[in-house]
Amino acid sequence: MNVLRTLNASKISSKGCVIAFFLALSGFLSAAKLHAEAWVDVPGVKAKRVIYEQQQESSDWVLPLGPIERVDGLWQPEQSRQFSGDLLRRTLEFDTEQSEAVVFRAYRDAILKQGVQTLFSCQGRDCGRSNNWANRFFGIYQLYGREDSQRLSSFSWRSEGREHFALLYLVRRGNQRIYLQQEWLSRVASEQSASVLVSEDQLWKQWRASGVLRLSQAAGQLDNDGLIKPEWLELIGKVLQAHPGQQLDVVAHHYGAGQARDQAESMLARLQQGLAAQGVAERRLQTHNLADLAPLQSRPESARLDLLLR
Repeated sequence: MNVLRTLNASKISSKGCVIAFFLALSGFLSAAKLHAEAWVDVPGVKAKRVIYEQQQESSDWVLPLGPIERVDGLWQPEQSRQFSGDLLRRTLEFDTEQSEAVVFRAYRDAILKQGVQTLFSCQGRDCGRSNNWANRFFGIYQLYGREDSQRLSSFSWRSEGREHFALLYLVRRGNQRIYLQQEWLSRVASEQSASVLVSEDQLWKQWRASGVLRLSQAAGQLDNDGLIKPEWLELIGKVLQAHPGQQLDVVAHHYGAGQARDQAESMLARLQQGLAAQGVAERRLQTHNLADLAPLQSRPESARLDLLLR
């Protein structure tokens, strides 16, 4: 099924946008539940209208993992991954007085609260040419705007037996209106599909920018016992080997039933031992076992590891 709707230009509240979005999800993808907080508003951010909304089942979709540039004669993301699944695309318009930084941060931060992994982010001219994103990648001319205003982030996470990928792209046009593109694909998860999507350079760039690398079960980096998965252990080891002077504070959280402190200690031990086997000295890691002492801020997860740069 492929449904494309162009909605009228009447103003609707941002709350109305969110309600409409979830009505579409519940009727179209009842088996794939997006975290409710992932697309909500924050005070001061209000969408003027929905420009486009598209829903597709069993659709092929490309998730950008790099800026758009000419590759083999074609304009496409420098790096990308193609997936098949249930797809929802949506374009929002915001009034001219809104701040593009505030709008994008509101939607991005709401997603990040869910233990989601950021796969790629760019801002301004580092994203490439806005014309190519708008017309060659998204196929939505309203997304052609000022290149210095661009913001793009790609995300992934796992929930209730499904694997989710999403992106946000924002731009301000010459008429000062702001447009935000939301795209989300959901598919049945499998161990084979839960591979690492980011390169060493991409991971280090994201890690250095935020100062913390959060490993969670929702993002597919920890297994059911809260232990770091081998592919992520290998990737983090390679990054730390490439930056031998970097030291870390590692904080383990565990909220599951049973001995939370012992389980969190096992999480830390698995990380330390795995990194040591790759030549990363234990003295570079300062570990902290918080078990279940830290208050939950959003959807409960049984385990989480925070790796903070020092």
